[in-house]
Amino acid sequence: GEVLGLTGRDVILDENGARITIRRAKSEARTLRVVLYASLLAQYLEWRRPGPDDPLFPHEYNTYLRWLREAWRRAGLPPVRRKFHILRHTRATELLKTRVFTEREMMLWFGWRTREMIDVYAKVTMEDVERSYLAAVGKAKLPQEELPRPVQCPRCGSDNLPEARYCQRCAMPLYEQEIVEIAKGSILVAEIEERLKSLMRRIEKLERERRRRRRSQL
Repeated sequence: GEVLGLTGRDVILDENGARITIRRAKSEARTLRVVLYASLLAQYLEWRRPGPDDPLFPHEYNTYLRWLREAWRRAGLPPVRRKFHILRHTRATELLKTRVFTEREMMLWFGWRTREMIDVYAKVTMEDVERSYLAAVGKAKLPQEELPRPVQCPRCGSDNLPEARYCQRCAMPLYEQEIVEIAKGSILVAEIEERLKSLMRRIEKLERERRRRRRSQL
């Protein structure tokens, strides 16, 4: 519901990604930062070009739900009923486990009025509690869980999705392995081209010899 209430004026792109102001919220209005998918959001804005008062996402809720169900099915995810809700639930759990925010910051980020909402949305197991305690007394180390990070293009400096292999702006390979593969492909193409040229030269030579024999027989 919050996302479908966004308009063109609610999104501001900057050097760190994008800032989204959610005005139609159950609690007070708040501004959220988008980094990881800011490049996709920028592409969407460039394509849609909404006016300040135009809805950012103009379709009905059921249309987006149908698209999400189809993406869910293609991804092979287990069936759940409240798909949008489970995405929010998963994000809350992820942020809590990686200790990105304090509980107060979590409340501000998700627009929760009371601290009890953390217990509703964020699932922390007793194993998590035990790991934290053992780490606090020096008996164990917490796993270094990190949120996915954008991949910066070495050529143009654009931020790309973590799973991207090539820069979405300039098509530069983002990883050394991709550069090696392209180099191998280029070498292979060059070898094929050279073989084709050699074959063409042989064909031309054979054709010249055939013509010369025909002239000698006349």
